[in-house]
Formats: sequence, structure tokens, C-alpha cells
Amino acid sequence: MRETRPPIAWKRPLILYLLTWGTTTFVGLTFGSIGAALTYSVSLMLILSCHELGHYFQTRRYCVPASLPHFIPIPMEPFGTFGAIIFMGGRIPNMRALFDIGISGPLAGLIPTLVCCYFGIKWSHVGPIPHNGTLVFGESLLFQWIIGLLHGPIPPGMDLMMHPLALSAWVGLFITSLNLMPFGQLDGGHLFYALVGPDAPRWARRLFWTAFALVVWYQLWTLLPMLLLIAFLGTTHPPTRNDKASLGVCRRLLGWATLAFVFIGFTPNPIRVDLEQAPIQYVAHEDTVEGLRDGTATGNGTSGPSADTGLSTDTPSLSSPRRLPLAGLPSPDILGAIQISRSRPPTGTGLELYASLFSRRVNRRLDGLCLPTTQPASI
Repeated sequence: MRETRPPIAWKRPLILYLLTWGTTTFVGLTFGSIGAALTYSVSLMLILSCHELGHYFQTRRYCVPASLPHFIPIPMEPFGTFGAIIFMGGRIPNMRALFDIGISGPLAGLIPTLVCCYFGIKWSHVGPIPHNGTLVFGESLLFQWIIGLLHGPIPPGMDLMMHPLALSAWVGLFITSLNLMPFGQLDGGHLFYALVGPDAPRWARRLFWTAFALVVWYQLWTLLPMLLLIAFLGTTHPPTRNDKASLGVCRRLLGWATLAFVFIGFTPNPIRVDLEQAPIQYVAHEDTVEGLRDGTATGNGTSGPSADTGLSTDTPSLSSPRRLPLAGLPSPDILGAIQISRSRPPTGTGLELYASLFSRRVNRRLDGLCLPTTQPASI
């Protein structure tokens, strides 16, 4: 006699899915057109849908009771969603099933994420740093490498103005890397338990408190709510019905490589709002802009006490941001204004440690480009 599965509850997941389409499109309107908004929402929803369906199809394969993905719509900037969750009931049968369920989502989501990342960065443009309110997105190593490949070194006083496709890829990288943290019911928690076994909860607690101490020590406050949420949900992972099932060499290699993706895909200081206004030097001739790009600019056509800015043209480090203008604020004069501020240096946020460990290029872009001392602009 065959076992009958309970009917799938689809109404609530469908409503949440449609609402998330709406909220991501609404947030995408900050790019200024409905076409750009749809580009952002369609690409981001494709990334998230592939991720969640990767998990869901594996739960069906191993007959693990699971709900359809419940997307989380957030009708506000910067993303329009907090991703999605799947509710699983009962214990997972064995380590192999746990591994396949945990890894299928990140791998399925990474395929469209990397495609969007390449073409989104390719279609983005380098422009002057706006001197009004902007959302400043930190770089992961992977994001930085692709920028260097497609655009080369970013000149001082300029930055990458992100295409909607690039922003959706940034969100996909951030969510995937965050989910690969080896804690609790996150994807990384599933993988970590499948790879380490019953000792995983003890190691997960040690890693969590180490991460918490680093966040506090280096003042990475934007990561603190995420750690508090992980602590609330629990850092340990429940056992499977058969913890002795072997994964095999291929699964183990793939599992550790996927967990290691955190180091190149995660951004230590993801977002900040830049409200400060900087002194402006106006460039009257196009050849001066080109001179700033290759480091051969002269004083012809510029205003100010000196044309020698003393700025470095090195490749941007992890702390160099990617920018998106805030809604309702005037866009910068891309043709004529180059923001060059030579006042106080920026305060440290701990990103220098991350850059020195993984890229060995510490804050090069900000060696000569400093934040202004003027009062923040009001919004």
C-alpha cells in the first residue's frame, strides 16, 4: 500500500511570492524607470527562486516533509526582500540527504548570480562619486575581481555606478554567502553538520563566538543584527536519523569548497549611507577627465588652488564602495563634476584586516581620497 503525501499548501506561498515581485519592482524604481525596475526585480527573483527550488526539489527527492518557499516581501530600500524560507518537518533521514538538501540551494542560485554579476558589472559605468546622499555597497573579493577584469583600476574620485543587474547580483552574492555561514539551520549549517558530524555543534558554537568577538572588536555593526538573529534561532544543528552514512570523497570536496566561498563572496561591511557633501573641483575639458583616469591630468581646465591632487590610481581595495543614488535626491553632474576631497581620513571599520588577509591591498583607493569635513546633508 503506497503512502499518500499530504496536499501542498500553496496559497500563502503564492501570495507572498507575488508580493515579493511587487516590492522588488517598487524598490527597483529608484533606478528611475520601469524598465530598470523590472530588470532588477526579474533578475533578483530568478536568483532567489533558483536557490529555493534547489532546496525544495531535494526535499521531495528524499521524501522530507517541506513547505513551498515562503518569500519575505519588504517594501523598502535597499533590496525589497529578505529572501525566503522553507519549513521542514521531521528529521532528515541521513547525512547524504542533509548534504544534498543543504548544498543544492546555493549551487542552483549561484549560476544565475554569476551570470548577472558579469553582465551587470559590464553594463555598469564608472562615474564621479556623487556629492549627495548615496547608498554605498561594500565589495566582496569576487565582486572586486570582476570589476577589475571588466573596468580595470577605478581612478580616484570616481566609482562604479551600478546597473540594476549588478545590484541584483550583489544581493544574490550577499544572501548566498550569508546562508553559507556554518550555523544552525542555515545552508552552511546543514553542510557543516554533514561534513563534521556530531562534533559540529561544538565547533559551531566556537565559530559563532569568534565571529561575534570580531564584529564587536572591529565595529562591524551592520553584521550584529544578523549574528543576533542566528543566536536567537540557534547555532547548533539537530542530528539526522543516521549520522553514520558516508558522504564520499566527491561530496566532501564539493562541500568544503562551497563553504569556502564565504571568503570571496561575503562583504564584511555591506551597506552604509553616505550623506556627506564634499568640496568639488569642476573639470571643464574632457581630456582632463581622461587624464584623471590614466594619472596624467594637468591643471588645464580645473578650478581650485592646485591641479596636483596627489591621489593614487591603484586598484580599489575591499573598502572601496559601489554606489546607488538614493530615491528623491538629485543625481550628480556626471559630465562636469569630479568629487575630490582632501580633508580628514576615513575612520577605520575593520575592513583593513579583511583586505590584508585575503587581498593584501589595504585601503589603497582611500590613500589619497579622504572624506570631507562638511556637515551631513539633510534628506
